[in-house]
Amino acid sequence: PRGQARDAAIALARQLAAFPQATLRADRESAYRQWDLPMGEALLQEWERGRQRIPDALEGARRFAGGAGRHGQF
Repeated sequence: PRGQARDAAIALARQLAAFPQATLRADRESAYRQWDLPMGEALLQEWERGRQRIPDALEGARRFAGGAGRHGQF
């Protein structure tokens, strides 16, 4: 709605800041490095960089299974 963009952006920023920073930074770097690569190379690079974050993903899955993050609450 009109006049609420800033508040919505701040709310989204707070949600993103709650995620593991190493994972967010890896995703950001991946996007920057892949935008001009052919699909096959981009997917390979995504895998190579992403697999380094698997322990973080597993921890997040454990937290979710324990109830964290459901219904938009982290």
